[in-house]
Amino acid sequence: MPKYRVVESLYAAFAGKQLAKCQSNHISKTPKCLAKSCGRFLSRVRSTGISFTPVDSAIFANGASRYGQLPKQLKMYCDHDKCKAETWWDVDRRDYYFSSGFIQERHYKCRNCGQNGQYYQLIWQENENLNIFIKVGQWPPLTIEASPELAKALGPKDAELYKKGLIDFNFGHGIGAIAYFRRVLENKINALLDLIAEAARNAHVAGEELAKIEAVKKSHRVEDKIDIASKILPAHLKPGGHNPLDKLYGPLSAGLHGESDDECLTIFSEARFVFEYLFKNLTESNEEARKYVARLSAPTKASAPAGK
Repeated sequence: MPKYRVVESLYAAFAGKQLAKCQSNHISKTPKCLAKSCGRFLSRVRSTGISFTPVDSAIFANGASRYGQLPKQLKMYCDHDKCKAETWWDVDRRDYYFSSGFIQERHYKCRNCGQNGQYYQLIWQENENLNIFIKVGQWPPLTIEASPELAKALGPKDAELYKKGLIDFNFGHGIGAIAYFRRVLENKINALLDLIAEAARNAHVAGEELAKIEAVKKSHRVEDKIDIASKILPAHLKPGGHNPLDKLYGPLSAGLHGESDDECLTIFSEARFVFEYLFKNLTESNEEARKYVARLSAPTKASAPAGK
């Protein structure tokens, strides 16, 4: 029985629940296993290729013409104002005749809003020993977004830079991801310092320590700013005694020490986690503290005497 070789220039796109869980580049699956998931085989898998045993029923014949079937529906995120959630997307043509052209296009449309669409350019070949499925393009291009909360905190310009860093990371371009992250960190370090200073005031940190933050904000050295901030970061933001700001030094020195793409991917992953953790937790805790103070500071209305 021939095997399939599935390759996708940006992300491998095949299988479903069974293969989506796999991290390996080469995975063997029995027909029984694949039969459970062949209806959603465009689920994205971050991999360069997947080998598997085909399911007999996935290939059909119409006279002398042979064809495969794409999934009727895909579940994907829709950014239309009516959706802003994962929705079901319907395909325009499910049957894929192998003799109808080297590259074929299929269009999936969001069922919920009926407006957003996703175009895929595909190569699907049936050969004697090796069948091939390749996604050679898609429009709109695959993208990755920062969380709405972080994007709002960063602003349009830096949110776009941060998104480019995320895309580079997802493609395995660690050096590029670090470069974008450094630029965002340099642009937003003072905003992060302001959040830390507010949290420190709420934790009753001494005034002279807070003054150091205001002073260091005038410096052009991001390393100095992180060093001062790490010393006054409130304890509740150091779970297990680990200071998350220590992880932000990595991206600043990565270019100086000539780390490889793979090493930069690890540095970026850790720094991204810390960056998002701090922005999320500082923003939320500071907002809760402001609400708490406002509630207790508000004048209370005297109760009317009984019977009036």
